[in-house]
Amino acid sequence: NLEIPFKELGLPKMSLARMRERLSEDNLAQEAVKKDLQKHAGYLERFLARKRLLEKELELRQAIGGMGGQEGIRYLTGFTPIDAQNLLLAEAKKEKWGILISQPQDEDAVPTLIRSPRWISVIEPVFKLLEIVPGYHELDISPVFLSALSLFFGMIIGDAGYGAAYMLITFLLQRKFAAKIKDKRLFPLIYLFSACAIFWGLLTGTVFGQEWYLKAGFKPLIPVLNDTKFLQAFCFFLGALHLTIGHGWQVLRKLPSLSAFADLGWISVLWAAFFLARTLILDEPFPLFGKWLIIIGLGLVILCTSPQKNILKMLGHGLGTVALSLMNNFTDVVSYIRLFAVGLAGVAISDAVNMLAAGFKSSNILAFVFITFLGHGINIILGPMSVLVHGIRLNVLEFSSHAGLSWSGVAYKPLKE
Repeated sequence: NLEIPFKELGLPKMSLARMRERLSEDNLAQEAVKKDLQKHAGYLERFLARKRLLEKELELRQAIGGMGGQEGIRYLTGFTPIDAQNLLLAEAKKEKWGILISQPQDEDAVPTLIRSPRWISVIEPVFKLLEIVPGYHELDISPVFLSALSLFFGMIIGDAGYGAAYMLITFLLQRKFAAKIKDKRLFPLIYLFSACAIFWGLLTGTVFGQEWYLKAGFKPLIPVLNDTKFLQAFCFFLGALHLTIGHGWQVLRKLPSLSAFADLGWISVLWAAFFLARTLILDEPFPLFGKWLIIIGLGLVILCTSPQKNILKMLGHGLGTVALSLMNNFTDVVSYIRLFAVGLAGVAISDAVNMLAAGFKSSNILAFVFITFLGHGINIILGPMSVLVHGIRLNVLEFSSHAGLSWSGVAYKPLKE
């Protein structure tokens, strides 16, 4: 007897004819469900309108339920912007309310209200997407966030052709769906990002890839940006500069306290980390003054992190901070090399698509067109995802940690009706 080392599979209990009947029945049931959904879809707008009314009613009931009471007096506590104080007082006088306005205490959970100039407020859709809000006592980094993310977008996408594609797609979507999109600031934000990608692509000579563009006789506006070593050093410089801005903001907030000098010390350490990264990764000589940046920087951190009369406690806090954060300063500066790596990967994919499509250009024009559109289309879709992962991370994690920002805030949402 021949033994086969496989599990025996029996015949199905249902016949092939019955299987076909079941498939037909399932298809009919599926069509019936689709028709039923289409019939009820006409009520969608009414349901949504009713939902909005119920949400407003719920908000009001929650406010009423949150009112305190004592000896027949009902009272409500909350927060109001300082520029709305006079309006509130006038309404209280009109309605004969008793009112007490005081400054919030440190232990109060104060919501955050940010009013930025119009050109800066375009970054707010990103904050809403990430659901992050700075705390009441924290910095509003919107200007730096917008500037840095625009530059990061340009470097990561790094292609003028892709930037033009984003701009065209945004224009078409704006014409078709502008009335349905509540936050109109999204469109100028994408236009800005697209312009940065176009600008960086022209600087490096990258338009739907780099190889064909250079072979066609076009030249990049700044050829040195295509030098791998230079671009890596530029990313390290950008990281040190970006994080320095964060600590510089801390210095302005803490002055005239001596603790501000601890941030000056970290700035010194950051630039020492910049030169050290060039030495370890790019094989550049470490400058003689680099060791003084480390010595002076660490000295300021140790002495000024927690200035107090008890010298032992002061030194203990300072040494503890150095032990926990010294290596992070170096790794944070080096992490900006992701701008170079991800941008280089995008250009490599574009060139690979062009090379693969070129093999069909003379023999099969349909294959040439299909590969070109499919390859670049996928790259265009993946580009913003790379920015979301890497570009936003550098702002929300690396920069924010050096700026003392924990994004612990809650947005100010007053009772409107």
